[in-house]
Amino acid sequence: MDSDNPTVEAFVKAMHQQLQQSYSHDYYPYTKLVERHSIHLGVMFVYQGGLFEGGDTDFGQPISLQLDTVKFPLTFTIYPQDKHYVIHLEYDGRTYSRHDMEAIGQSFAALASGMTSCNLLSEAATVSPADVPSLLQLGRGETMDYDRTDTLVSLIQRQVRLTPDATAIVYQNTRMTYRQVDELTDRLASYLLTHYHVKPEEAVGVMIDRSELMLIYPLAIMKAGAAYMPLDFHFPEDRLQYMCEDADVRLILSEGHRVQEAMPNFKGDVVLSSVMDSLPESTTPLPQLLTTGRYVLLYTSGSTGKPKGVALEHRNIVNFCHWYVRQFRMTPADRAVGYANFGFDAHMLDIYPALSAGASVYIIPSDMRLDLTAMNEYIKQQRLTIAFMTTQVGYMFATTLRDNHLRLLSIGGEKLMPLQKPDLEFYNVYGPTECTLFSTYFRVDTDYDSSLIGRPLANYQLYVVDPQMQLVP
Repeated sequence: MDSDNPTVEAFVKAMHQQLQQSYSHDYYPYTKLVERHSIHLGVMFVYQGGLFEGGDTDFGQPISLQLDTVKFPLTFTIYPQDKHYVIHLEYDGRTYSRHDMEAIGQSFAALASGMTSCNLLSEAATVSPADVPSLLQLGRGETMDYDRTDTLVSLIQRQVRLTPDATAIVYQNTRMTYRQVDELTDRLASYLLTHYHVKPEEAVGVMIDRSELMLIYPLAIMKAGAAYMPLDFHFPEDRLQYMCEDADVRLILSEGHRVQEAMPNFKGDVVLSSVMDSLPESTTPLPQLLTTGRYVLLYTSGSTGKPKGVALEHRNIVNFCHWYVRQFRMTPADRAVGYANFGFDAHMLDIYPALSAGASVYIIPSDMRLDLTAMNEYIKQQRLTIAFMTTQVGYMFATTLRDNHLRLLSIGGEKLMPLQKPDLEFYNVYGPTECTLFSTYFRVDTDYDSSLIGRPLANYQLYVVDPQMQLVP
């Protein structure tokens, strides 16, 4: 029998053999064993029936097995009745609800029925066809309407027209308005098209430290019709080289000697930030972007040991921005904390929703990111209002710094440990890069002691499936 994926017949035979072998240990009452050794089991499964079938006996009348002396949180009993089987569930109401029991009974019935009509055990569904619609509805996010022709660039350009002189991004002593960002990125995009002939959706590397370039370079690359690819200069050379070769990167936007020091064997072109001091006016028409065009290429660690590239499209981030702005009630009065590492996908949620709402983004300097006290002082001085942090940092920030100025903090990336309700609006979020930042969110409005990740984002559909991609209850 294939232990990983047995046939139904082989599985039933194996269970029968196991049961027969267990009879050699039936000299001591099970209930006494549980009592004597204080065994705490969550589920007791009992099958009653079939002992007196197949001929005449002198044993008298059968009686039901009584387990009154030992109670389990859940006792699952099956016995034959006429030509059917009856499932009897006895449960501890402090642990389970009636709804839980109905779901367990229905799933078992669906599994038993499925085993009679399939060959492999893995093919037997635990959800009946009648229950599929309700499960799909449970995993469906609310419907959210917006202009589906928008790209990330057009979202930001709309704010340029609405609030051209409002502050868009701040880094230390550098402060740029929406108009300045728009004009500079237009010129840089035109320069990339004219001098380097950047092609649609081509991957263009970006290797920089934290600064306003975290917005300028990506937006210019997007305006040129290409996709930017963050490159962390702290990564080993072989990892960076593999990423660039895998993505066919022939051009990197950088600063100083970072590319030369991190990737001495890179053979492509490098554009330095100093070129922006003398960029000519934009004369080359910028391309019309597609909502299905990719705008970013991110490399994750990968399950095989090699980095894995993930491409996201404009329509992905546009939906996220609309949801984020609406769910977190973002307005032009907000000032967002730019905390995330540029090589981490969360840098997008620091920057792009804020700019789509007309808010300002304040990039946290590298030397301040792990100094919570200094970062909190900066947040208070600059009157910053909304932030995302990785789980461990966000947990420390929310539980140790009670005098912060933030109105809202979301955290994600790892399992959230138990904590008392923070003094600010607090969200636990979850999602892989492939789903554009995160897929679910949960507002922590009481003391938190669980692993809840909440509900799906608007226009998202979640599925809980087994390894065979079948729905599970």
